[in-house]
Amino acid sequence: MVRIGSKRSLTTAWVGIVAAAGHAQPVEKDRLVARQENPPDAQTVSDAEVAALVGRLESPDYTERQAADTLLKAVGLRAVDALAPAFQQTDDFEARIRIQRIVEEIFFWDRVYGKNAFLGISHSAYDPTAGRDPRVPQGKAAFRVEAVIEGTAAARAGLLAQDIIIAIDGEMLNEGATAPEFAERIRVKRPGAVVALDVYRADTPMHMEVRLGARPREAYNQGQAGPELLQQRDAAMTEFPAWWTARFGQAPFDTKREHRPRYLELPVDGGEP
Repeated sequence: MVRIGSKRSLTTAWVGIVAAAGHAQPVEKDRLVARQENPPDAQTVSDAEVAALVGRLESPDYTERQAADTLLKAVGLRAVDALAPAFQQTDDFEARIRIQRIVEEIFFWDRVYGKNAFLGISHSAYDPTAGRDPRVPQGKAAFRVEAVIEGTAAARAGLLAQDIIIAIDGEMLNEGATAPEFAERIRVKRPGAVVALDVYRADTPMHMEVRLGARPREAYNQGQAGPELLQQRDAAMTEFPAWWTARFGQAPFDTKREHRPRYLELPVDGGEP
């Protein structure tokens, strides 16, 4: 197979665009990787830094490419404004696929995954069998932790099975509130938000500050995220092709099937690929 057309790199395509954003200084590899492990707040990354990260997507060093990939995703939708002209001006198919995958992550985080926080417990409405529980004020509800999912926000905060949660951010739910109502109080927050939980462990009151995570992608893929969240995901999947085309000037590639457009590759003998 031979590739037709002259290959323009992201760096070549990006020269004029960087000038408009300011001169992007080279980013040392060690610093780049360190920032990947602890991504900065999107608002602290300048346009010139975004431009430098776009250029690093073509680095021959895999570690640098991955670090730039991660940091551009952390920048979010603002990175799309930098990635669109780079995509349109490069003939490097691999670079285009890399850009599309970054943009897909940014889009679906903005539309779905970044809107749904996840604590990481299974729980039930707490209904003491022997009359009133002095730990729960009359007329209020509490929730018992049935299990804690390993590696989640709840596990990192130290929640344990059989803990009784009586308040979220200082507010108690009214008596009769259901487990799904408690879950909704968590879900509507953003991943990364800190929620305060007032908890009883046996007779010991505890106060926990929990930094929420994002709902695992597997929950959506396996249909375990609930109908409302699955509808959000499906709506975003329907919206993405038109959203992408409006910004990038062509329909998105079928990256899941690793589809390669016919105009990029032809067999040496000129026959059908």
